[in-house]
Amino acid sequence: MELSINSKVTNKQLDKMCMEKGYAMNSLGITLTYEFVERSVDFNWCDILLAIESRYILYEVAKKYASVELEWNDSSDVLELAILTDNELERPHLIHPYLDRLAEEVSEQDKAKAKHKILYLALKWTFENKKFFEDPLRVVEFIFADFNYPRIIAHFVRYMPMIESDLGSTELNVAKLLSKWESYLDEQEQLYKKD
Repeated sequence: MELSINSKVTNKQLDKMCMEKGYAMNSLGITLTYEFVERSVDFNWCDILLAIESRYILYEVAKKYASVELEWNDSSDVLELAILTDNELERPHLIHPYLDRLAEEVSEQDKAKAKHKILYLALKWTFENKKFFEDPLRVVEFIFADFNYPRIIAHFVRYMPMIESDLGSTELNVAKLLSKWESYLDEQEQLYKKD
């Protein structure tokens, strides 16, 4: 069962998806489109490789990225990825040698940012689609666990200790967490936005 947002996703459905998926970094099976990624961050090949390995994007995204990159990078690896057929996209062993070589060319500084970029994208996608979830903060909890409990988002994970005192009602506390989530997204956007 892939995460579908055609109707509101219940907590029970989230639990079921997590049990069925079993992916280490994407327990809910969130799939990000090329268009979403492209408008959200300045992506590189290391980011693409990690996002594919963690199943946040499909191989088609790598092909689209390669097609666009051909405008300024005419390396044989980029060309080979850009001309892959649909049949070849279903064969990871044909694609990974190109992705691995291209990802190796990325600077160590940019490689170090890849996991944080994917975290940001997963949380941004969830925030933009929060109306489709019975409890969007529950989705944050899954993402928090998937990424090995990163401290950078702990302040808007519901079950983590709050620095501020309780605001007196569930609604106010939830609103505060949503506000912190949105602030995180704004901060990360400044780090990863496209020029």
